[in-house]
Amino acid sequence: DGEQPRIDGIAVSEPPLPGIEGRTYAQHTYATPGTKNVQVCVEDSGVLSGCDAVVVEVEPLVSLGVGGSAYSGPLADEDITELEFDDDAAFTWELTLVNEQPSVGSGQTATAATFTATLPEELLLGDIVIDRGSCTRSGLDLACELGDLEPGAEVMLTVEAQGPGNLIYDGYRDFEGVLATTAPALEPEVTILISVELLADSTDSDGDGMSDVFENTFGLDNTINDAAGDADGDGLTNLAEYELGTSPLASDSDGDGISDFDEAASGLTDPANADTDGDAMPDGWELDNGLDPVDGADGDVDTDGDGATNLEEFQAGGDPQRDDIPPELVTPPDIAVDATGALTDVAIGSASAADGKDGEVPVIPDSTGPFPPGPNVVTWSATDAAGNRAEAVQRVDVTPRVDFGVARTVPEGVLVQVPVQLNGAAVEYPVTVPYTISGTAGNPGDHDAEDGVVVIDSGVAGSIPVSIVEDREFENDETVIVTMGTPDNAVPGEQVVHVLTISEPNAAPEVAIRIEQDGRPVTTAFTGGGLLAITAEVRDNPGDLHSFDWTTSDSSLFDPATAGDAGYLIDPSMLPAGFHRLRVLVADDATPPALTTIDTLLRIETGAPQLSDTEDTDGDGIMDATEGYADSDGDRVPDYLDDLPNANMLRLADDGRILETNPGLGLRLGETAFAGGHILAGIAEELVQQDIEYGYPDGLIDFEVTGLATGGTAEIVLPLRHPVSAAADWRKFIDGTWQNFAASEPDAIASAPGAGGACPPPGSEEYGELTPGDLCLQLTLTDGGPNDADGLANTIVRDPGGLAVPIAASLEALPVDDVAAAAGETAVMLRLRLHSDSGDAVIRSLELQASGNGDDSAIGNVHVVHDANANGVWDEGEPVLGSDVYASDDGMLTLSLPDGFEIPFGSADLLVIYELGDTP
Repeated sequence: DGEQPRIDGIAVSEPPLPGIEGRTYAQHTYATPGTKNVQVCVEDSGVLSGCDAVVVEVEPLVSLGVGGSAYSGPLADEDITELEFDDDAAFTWELTLVNEQPSVGSGQTATAATFTATLPEELLLGDIVIDRGSCTRSGLDLACELGDLEPGAEVMLTVEAQGPGNLIYDGYRDFEGVLATTAPALEPEVTILISVELLADSTDSDGDGMSDVFENTFGLDNTINDAAGDADGDGLTNLAEYELGTSPLASDSDGDGISDFDEAASGLTDPANADTDGDAMPDGWELDNGLDPVDGADGDVDTDGDGATNLEEFQAGGDPQRDDIPPELVTPPDIAVDATGALTDVAIGSASAADGKDGEVPVIPDSTGPFPPGPNVVTWSATDAAGNRAEAVQRVDVTPRVDFGVARTVPEGVLVQVPVQLNGAAVEYPVTVPYTISGTAGNPGDHDAEDGVVVIDSGVAGSIPVSIVEDREFENDETVIVTMGTPDNAVPGEQVVHVLTISEPNAAPEVAIRIEQDGRPVTTAFTGGGLLAITAEVRDNPGDLHSFDWTTSDSSLFDPATAGDAGYLIDPSMLPAGFHRLRVLVADDATPPALTTIDTLLRIETGAPQLSDTEDTDGDGIMDATEGYADSDGDRVPDYLDDLPNANMLRLADDGRILETNPGLGLRLGETAFAGGHILAGIAEELVQQDIEYGYPDGLIDFEVTGLATGGTAEIVLPLRHPVSAAADWRKFIDGTWQNFAASEPDAIASAPGAGGACPPPGSEEYGELTPGDLCLQLTLTDGGPNDADGLANTIVRDPGGLAVPIAASLEALPVDDVAAAAGETAVMLRLRLHSDSGDAVIRSLELQASGNGDDSAIGNVHVVHDANANGVWDEGEPVLGSDVYASDDGMLTLSLPDGFEIPFGSADLLVIYELGDTP
């Protein structure tokens, strides 16, 4: 009859499921033409037994054809598939929209076809997909532009849906749509209505007003009247829950944070719908956050003005009443540069941040460099006025430099390893370093070296093996020259040529003392850590025999029975805690014989602290327990506290500055720093001896260079905290006295510009004459030379010293505004600025003379105050250094500073304060 046919209780001649008897009902209904599958469910005594599909034929009610053509059926067709009984599961509507004009012959195009629809309420809607054209959705309104549909063209529209999380019973959800075309048509529009009933059984066996399906679903009794019960104790009867469409077993059926009772009592929100106003924000969340659960427009509002709408706040777990959105941060691009030294100064650029509420927000990097070689990360952060913090990272890749070790002189018959060293980690591995061989020595007569490539797969070191032939013929010195080619994943450093000199005249043996505990090299050993293996490692002519003498070591460190051996074992538990000196004399049997004396310190501790396998104290990416107490590079700093992988580098200060010598050599803490328990080379002047006439703005540096050839030369680079001043000189503590650096070839002192600890590497041409204002210092020191503190040519250079400036200070009077002061008040009379390039200057008194028509003797106390913040005002907490009064009018007042005032490097301000008496 053209009305919506309702298909309920379809008579089925046979049970839809084999062996199941009982009443049947349709689970959903249609009002569409064509042949359709209908899901039919069987219920027996109120219990759902099963479902199956039957075929229902519905005749077309309307038609839509293109004008001028013969009627050929409707333009629209639709289908429903996968409709599940349980509304917690997803189901779909699939609508096939067809221009049923013939695809050949007289068929015509339906132009500008559109489909508009109202989506069902109280369902969770998922993806909406169309395979031709496009659809937009606003709330429950759906609009699809299909374009022109050629004869026979089909468009598939799929809408996914799901129940809102609670069983829906005896309720219909309508999907209404209109299909239209702008072409002249027999029927310009076709209206579509699909009504879905998720549970259609309304049988009430016990007559208590609740359907059997409802009672069975929620565990109620469909044989007795239990309408007045309250199964979930939420204040609503079971019948009320049925009528409201809520669950009698849950106090908050829709899970929106508001109880069913409160929602029913208020009459504002729907207890069966978590989002009454359809704005995608749950009712309870809206109420908790000061929003209106029946205002569908407040999801698009930014209540707190932080740049995020209320809906976006909900989706992000935010607070719509408080600024909780961090600024939007834009960082500069990643950077890749080549290393210029142990640290490289990099212009990292600037970042910006915009906050939805505060506008532009300052951005701060966690580091501005300088940066070591390898991959580095700068973390930029911005915090708005409400404390919301945004972070983003910028990568700074520093490609390392690669150098050969220092030149060496070697005898015949030895295997030499030419060091190939990166000045830090690589950004990418492997690092490949090609090289060529030349020189006056020949292959194979004098050596076996050939052109090749060194590959460093990890770490910072590689080597080139060169076997020197012992030909038993006396020859003049010959050379093997190794020249670096163009490396990959590294850049050439200062030492790109290595010269091996093959020399036959006898040279003194090169000796190093090695101490091992538990098979690992140590400079600090523990009494309970096992036996110590002490060895004199000798590098000399392989044909020479050597004698050893350990007897000048501390007596507790050797056994007379083994004092002539190359090495021996000793039990550290027999040694007292503290520092012990090891010294060995090594002599060869050549003609003429040669002798080397070398010594070192060993620290003994009674108990090893427990190291963590989850902490990385030195920040090198390796856990403390893994690194342990070994000292792999011999710098007197345990591995777990040593973040530098290079033996030729040593931490100078806790501000990141690095002491560096030539690749192939080693650096270690000097004896004073080591004995003081330091892990940095920088020490205080007081640990050595006060240098009365000089100040040390950068403090002292206590280091030793190891690995030199006997009498060899090393270059050491020291980044400075304070720039070189005009009167500066390097001073050393030798044999108990301070003395100036002895500039005697090849020993020299030089400087170069620098910034923040970034300096050119040792040997760089950038170093020149000591220049005021420079921040990088290079010392050239000779083993056994005038600036080697031990005075011995023993392959070690010792240098406790520092950049010194004669102690001096200057005084400058700063302007002070005239002041009118009453009796009992205070007034700033003088501002004085003290300046010192040396530091260490101490002011102990200040002489003042006043003049004018007042009586100075009537002035109350006169104070001298340290103006710590240099603002010209006596602020709370700024100390009084001395006080006194004028003895007579126009007399001299000497203000004594009982504790003295040490002027730091740079400037410090003092104030002279009058405390006015009763008769100013």
